[in-house]
Amino acid sequence: MITIILHLTTLALVAYAVLHNVVRPGDHATFYGLIALSNTIAVGAFLPESPVWAGASAGLAAAAAWLWWRHGGGDDTKRRLRRWARAFTPVRRTAPAA
Repeated sequence: MITIILHLTTLALVAYAVLHNVVRPGDHATFYGLIALSNTIAVGAFLPESPVWAGASAGLAAAAAWLWWRHGGGDDTKRRLRRWARAFTPVRRTAPAA
């Protein structure tokens, strides 16, 4: 029963992503984010039935997440990481003399 719900959720997310891409064709980050989310849910749906399809869904989820990141989906996260990197000041530590 739970796998049916997961499959239907996956199909609904894919349908919404395609519809969103038709309505707003320039918004690739949202499309790839929804596809990554749907493939992540599909891994849970396919795992009890077929590990091969679960692996394929995991690979597609990783590819879609990478495309989401490359098309500006993680801009806020990138800004936060840059801000934290600026605040980090390395200190050279040497071993004590024997």
